[in-house]
Amino acid sequence: MRVNLAAQVLSASVAAVLKAFTPPDTAATAQLCEMVDSFFDCIMFVVPLSIKERESLSLLHTPLCTMKGSSG
Repeated sequence: MRVNLAAQVLSASVAAVLKAFTPPDTAATAQLCEMVDSFFDCIMFVVPLSIKERESLSLLHTPLCTMKGSSG
C-alpha cells in the first residue's frame, strides 16, 4: 500500500466514522486509525530550512546527467 493511501484510510476521519456509525466492537480499529494518523502527523512534520540548507538538499535530487561536469 502506498503511504498516501494508508494515510487516507488510517485517518482521524475514518476513526470518527467508525465510532459514530459502526458497532462498539470496532472501537479498537478506530483507536488504531487515530494512532496511525497521529504517527503520520509526527513523521510528516516539516522543519523550515535555511536557503543554504535547501540548496544542499536540492543537489541530492538533481539527476547526475544534469549536474555540471558530468557527461550525458
